[in-house]
Amino acid sequence: MRVAAYLQVSIEDQTKKYGLDLQRHAPRELAARRGLEIAEDVCDEGVNGTNADRPGLPRLRELHDQKRIDGVIAFDTSRLARDHLLGLTLTSELMKRRHLEFHDLDLKPTWSWTG
Repeated sequence: MRVAAYLQVSIEDQTKKYGLDLQRHAPRELAARRGLEIAEDVCDEGVNGTNADRPGLPRLRELHDQKRIDGVIAFDTSRLARDHLLGLTLTSELMKRRHLEFHDLDLKPTWSWTG
């Protein structure tokens, strides 16, 4: 299964807890454990997680529609959205596209769905 790794950090203060290097490492380790291939990193750097118009979100849709990915891996739910309603909307949309996973700092799944 090919997946995109979705990375998001909006402000410099977040880089300590959610730095892009950490967000890049965790999905790769998970993918190796699960036999998944990361087709592309989709990164929204410096864009607030409450913004539904981030450039990375249409890119995820495009990759899926072009059949270049089967799913998305994100470091945790807060990277996908900082607003609960937006998070539920995006999660629902991505679930319809087949596969979505979130993981904590220890790479333990916090939420996973495959359709």
